[in-house]
Amino acid sequence: MFKKRYLILELANSHNGVKSNIYNLLNKINFNEVKNVGIKYQIISKKYLSVKSYKWHKVYQKLFFNEKIWKKIIFDTSKLNLDIWLDIFDIYGVQILKENFGRIYGIKLQSSVLNNYELISELEKLKLNNKKILINIAGHDYSEIKFLIKKMTAKFKTKPIIQVGFQNYPTEKKYIHLNKIKMIRPILDNCETSFADHIGFSDKDFLNLSVFAFKFGYDYVEKHVCFDRKKSKYDFQSAANPNEINKIFEKIKKKNYNLKTKIKNFIRKDFNSEAEKRYLNSTIILPLVNKDLNKGSLISSSDLVFRRTPDNGLSYETLKKKISEKYILSKKVKKFSTLKNSFFTKPKIGTIIAGRMKSSRL
Repeated sequence: MFKKRYLILELANSHNGVKSNIYNLLNKINFNEVKNVGIKYQIISKKYLSVKSYKWHKVYQKLFFNEKIWKKIIFDTSKLNLDIWLDIFDIYGVQILKENFGRIYGIKLQSSVLNNYELISELEKLKLNNKKILINIAGHDYSEIKFLIKKMTAKFKTKPIIQVGFQNYPTEKKYIHLNKIKMIRPILDNCETSFADHIGFSDKDFLNLSVFAFKFGYDYVEKHVCFDRKKSKYDFQSAANPNEINKIFEKIKKKNYNLKTKIKNFIRKDFNSEAEKRYLNSTIILPLVNKDLNKGSLISSSDLVFRRTPDNGLSYETLKKKISEKYILSKKVKKFSTLKNSFFTKPKIGTIIAGRMKSSRL
């Protein structure tokens, strides 16, 4: 592969929570066929990713690997001379990163976690300026992206890689937005760019889109992989089998950019499609209270944890304003509840005027 053209293979959850499926995949791909390739593991937590009432909570229990298993997987992967990336959602992911720090090349933060104060605070404690930090900005508007780039650069002391593209299981061609990166070029501040390829495996350009994204100007491209789509229960809709990944490697080597579909079908005029907005809204990790709070309580950032939840609630940015303006709770709030505007009121401040009665004292 030529300079600044890097392929990230995204395993996601196609392993079904079975460790051997990861090893079967690694053994089937010919990694010697291409340079500048990494593999990315999603670190799924039993406890910190969602509340119990969230629709995918039971699935997360099945996909969970403990620290010992992750250490073994990461160690064995490192022997293949592959760059290892971690997709981190919560503080369990930070723990896995810390325990395997020397073997991790980079991390990814999905668009749903970029305002997860609990996660970002823990990551800030690590020396990440020598790691690659990839942030996906799907669903965020232009001004939010500008703010997030500045925020992440300041917090991690390094310029992040900015990724566009979202997963819609799979993402239909009409929602693929190759030119979005050109729309945000004025605010990229020399950050490298990445495209997340989630086109469906039955599409005629399934093997072509990732390669074409390099021609379009992206520095990194992410492509989902799995050992066997027929056996994968999760994240198979846009995943390539090992033989297909080997074909993509060949296309990269030959710079075979030919799309079977006209490029205009991957170009959009809007900034965020409705499907992309729904994606962010359905996956975003929201602030919840970490204990029962009484009516009349002031809240602070230390009272919050971040989880996926079926409930709507205020974003962390909105809550920060409530905290700074000293709003108090207008009702009792139970542990792991989201917070809404109707839960807050401004404190009533009374004025007491004291007057001195006749006295011989000064």
